[in-house]
Amino acid sequence: TIVSGDPRVVMVSETETESLTFTMENWDIGQEVTVHGVNNDTLGEGSATITLSVEDEGSDDAFTDVEDQTVAVKVTDNDAAGFTVLPTTLDLQEGGSGSFKVKLDAEPLSPVVLTVESSDTDTVSITDGATLTFTPSKWDEEQMVAVKVTDKDDLINEINGLIINLFVVDAHSDNDFDDLNRQVQIFVNNINDLPEGRPTITNTTGLDRPPKEDDLLGVDVSTIKDDDGIGSDPEWSYQWYRSLD
Repeated sequence: TIVSGDPRVVMVSETETESLTFTMENWDIGQEVTVHGVNNDTLGEGSATITLSVEDEGSDDAFTDVEDQTVAVKVTDNDAAGFTVLPTTLDLQEGGSGSFKVKLDAEPLSPVVLTVESSDTDTVSITDGATLTFTPSKWDEEQMVAVKVTDKDDLINEINGLIINLFVVDAHSDNDFDDLNRQVQIFVNNINDLPEGRPTITNTTGLDRPPKEDDLLGVDVSTIKDDDGIGSDPEWSYQWYRSLD
């Protein structure tokens, strides 16, 4: 009988045990035993011992006291430590919220702790999932991180490329995951407050009469509340209309 000492690492002919039978006709012919390294998601090299023993029942009495024989098997790991973040970019409205998911790429031997930080906490904050802990028993379960963009009156239209950084906390994590990090990029559409108010228009050429076709008009926009800077954005412009009736 051939038995694997750890079927989680090595299987014998795709099972935990296998049997060989030698008869008087084939006793001197070698028989092959096939072993398989189990393809799992666990990190680290694996090893197991294959034990070959004579089954007392059904075997020649002369062989029942033969000592067991062992074969040491080492399995090379094909898994790599890492974690995946999806999506890696978020397009959010000023004052809006979003989320992304995080998952380990391989099973750790001990917990893996991630910390999540915003590159600009005044603009983008982590509302859930600032610290993520993955354990060996639940390593393949996705965890979510939620973020929120601050609704600022003075938020200019240049807030693009804010970064959410994810780091492995080395002191509290499986050493195979040390020094790993990922990023999520945040793009903010900050135009959510339209201008308020009316401009002041004055006739600079005919102050004592109604305006004519060729009159020059003075326009004062200081009376317009435009916190998002729409009027100053090169992609936006104010359009003024006047009636000559």
